[in-house]
Amino acid sequence: MSRDTRTRLLEAAMSEFIEAGYAGTDTNRIARRAGFAPQTFYRWFKDKPTVLAEVLAVWDEAETAMWQAVIQDEHLTATELAQSCVDNVRPFLIFRLQLRSVLQQAPEIAARRAEGRQRLMQALVPLVAARLDRESLGSLIVQIDQLSEAIARGDLADMGLNGSAAHEALARLITALRGASD
Repeated sequence: MSRDTRTRLLEAAMSEFIEAGYAGTDTNRIARRAGFAPQTFYRWFKDKPTVLAEVLAVWDEAETAMWQAVIQDEHLTATELAQSCVDNVRPFLIFRLQLRSVLQQAPEIAARRAEGRQRLMQALVPLVAARLDRESLGSLIVQIDQLSEAIARGDLADMGLNGSAAHEALARLITALRGASD
């Protein structure tokens, strides 16, 4: 039961951070969302930054799995994967925006995020080592991530554009990451 409590609290925290952002989330709402009294939160986590660090660890695992799938998926075209990247980013826009702010203000969270990004690189390098060096891999990941977020946020639509060129550019970046020609 105790592990179940921790898992439920983490799931509730992730949902709260996604929906309300870091600043809009409080520990009482996390506990209530998980079905517990507020004091239950403090049996498992010291404070909101601590639970955010744990949520980031879960996020890092999911992010690594997503990138591995992008690199290794042989069933979807780069164009389909590009749309999938945008679709995967869309539900997390508020969280991603707030996370950037938190990373600027909380060095311990920034360090945790950096560790997660380094683990991501360690997991992906063996998948692309024959065709990409670490610098190129990192550059492609950042470009794909940022372009996916810009499309999901509606930046191109705000300029009166349909985003087709951005989607094509995203597909080209994914093709370069995969080392394939689509």
